[in-house]
Amino acid sequence: HSKSSTDMNEITTTLCIAAGVVLAVAAIAAIGRYMLVVTLWEREAGLLFKHGKFVRELAAGHHRLWGVGYQVLTFETRWRELQVVGQEMLTGDRATVRLTAVVIYRIGNAHRFHSIAEDATRVLYTGVQLVLRDLAAGRDLEALVEGRDDLGKELVARLAATAGEVGVEIREAAIRDLTIGGDLKRAYAGVIQARAESQAAVEKARGESAAIRTLANAARSFENNPHLLQLRYLQMLEEKGASCGSTFVLGDPQDWLRKNT
Repeated sequence: HSKSSTDMNEITTTLCIAAGVVLAVAAIAAIGRYMLVVTLWEREAGLLFKHGKFVRELAAGHHRLWGVGYQVLTFETRWRELQVVGQEMLTGDRATVRLTAVVIYRIGNAHRFHSIAEDATRVLYTGVQLVLRDLAAGRDLEALVEGRDDLGKELVARLAATAGEVGVEIREAAIRDLTIGGDLKRAYAGVIQARAESQAAVEKARGESAAIRTLANAARSFENNPHLLQLRYLQMLEEKGASCGSTFVLGDPQDWLRKNT
């Protein structure tokens, strides 16, 4: 009888433990059903929804949400690069060029980025294409090539409205590549070379004209002041006499002037 009683106690204890485990599992399941735990990194933005309706943005950190129907969407907020490659455009003088632009951006307003457009990044991409087209059409080929470094700033300024609408911040933009077609490239290179040669000829003529003016002024000065010619004559003798092996035949420069004028 004593042994039977002990067995019954063991069975009862085992049943109690099993019931406790079942109750604990059920409690954990119930808690899991009514509580949502979310951890957001500093590089992330979170949007909290309940039954499909936006509630609020969640800051970085650990969040426990009690209730049912909650959902959290997370978005990466670090800077990223958007490349718009090989866009064929017409310049103001009807030349065909290919432009590649690079835009550095990030999500600044996660709610707008999620809710305004189905694909906000695609909207930004299309915006870059349209601005590039306008920038090319508003300049001739030469102005486009020479002003390439300034196009990035104008690209940022003209994208600001579109970017803000879809919750995007733009840090910088640049034209990475500007390609001209083969025949047009050779023609443009010829124009640049001709311009450089023309500029060199202008500078040479300008230098020669300045030299002639200097000689003419010197001639008038010598004519009006014969002593200046004698002084210059002595200076020349002093300069040339410093070099070895020089031989000079001296005479009166005024006599030379009288004989040759």
